[in-house]
Amino acid sequence: MIELENSIKSFNLIFTDTLEKEDFCKVGFDLNKEKVNYDNCISLYDIVEKFNILHKTFKKRYNDLEKFDLGRHIDISNFIKNDNINYRCLLIYIDEPTMINEKYTDLYLVERDNEIKSFITNNLNVFDKKHYYKEIDLDKKIVKQYLDLFENYSILLYLYHRFENGILFGDGTYTLFTNIKSENNELLDDFEKIEILLGANYFLSPGEHIKCCINLGNSLNIDVNDSKIEIFDKNIKANKEDYIRILKSIFINERYLNEYYDRKNGRKIISTKTLIKTSNDAIIDIEKKGKM
Repeated sequence: MIELENSIKSFNLIFTDTLEKEDFCKVGFDLNKEKVNYDNCISLYDIVEKFNILHKTFKKRYNDLEKFDLGRHIDISNFIKNDNINYRCLLIYIDEPTMINEKYTDLYLVERDNEIKSFITNNLNVFDKKHYYKEIDLDKKIVKQYLDLFENYSILLYLYHRFENGILFGDGTYTLFTNIKSENNELLDDFEKIEILLGANYFLSPGEHIKCCINLGNSLNIDVNDSKIEIFDKNIKANKEDYIRILKSIFINERYLNEYYDRKNGRKIISTKTLIKTSNDAIIDIEKKGKM
């Protein structure tokens, strides 16, 4: 499968920032002579594995959390921390909230300078007649437990929003898409699978496309029936081991795990070291509590 091996190397050269797409068009370019720079990179398999570990351990911790009766349904929107002003905030979207007669509301759990407060709002313009802001009395001890949990798993929440129907890379020729599937498409679900789609589209020429569908849960398992490899209009048959090898062979520079605006402003939220360390720490923490 020389075509597949060449595709893997081409994807690696691009996704690791070793080369740019224009380099492939230079006179005398020889794919076999190029060497991939793996500095600050992580394999697609390691990303999925660490992400799956984080979500599994998070769900165990969340299920043990003493919870508020907030409404019919909730979704975790965002977590923010600013050490410069000693500030933490968790935003929770609520359907049919119990604390106000509205169809939905946004709940903010906030800690600033060790003072905790909670409030709800519809986030409309303050001059809008329908705008409301209301402080609510929630148990501060439980609020702090919420904030602690989502601070510990802030990387998970960030990556979830990054991978949910996400475009990790795109330069007009090469693309890397991800999609997480679950019952409600929300962080608090039990994740079913993650799709990874790699593509190289050439003008007036057949492209290269790899779709890996990985079942998540207690272990990673390739869904071969929903996975596909097409290189230059040729379908390549592959088994589970082949797809795992592909995922372990293709690397991406850690900067593409961060949102564009974060890279633009020089803020690096995710790195390979922090991702690996956080997932390892999560396992150790759960094992100490005897709940793995």
